[in-house]
Amino acid sequence: EAFQALRTAAANRFDARMKIREYEVNILATQLVELSSAIEKMRTTREQEIDDMVNASRPAPKHRHRDQRPKASED
Repeated sequence: EAFQALRTAAANRFDARMKIREYEVNILATQLVELSSAIEKMRTTREQEIDDMVNASRPAPKHRHRDQRPKASED
């Protein structure tokens, strides 16, 4: 009788551990789907992202102050 109770407890523990692992696999599978989706989005926006990075590194154009008039050589 004691061995049967021990076997039942061991089986319950095993089943609980298996359910935890199944839950972890489901969470990881969801994360993989989300990561795959993010990678696909990155692929579709690749060129725009590269253009944005390049454009961000360009120096800003110099602007004249409103009260400054161009020099005669700049006309």
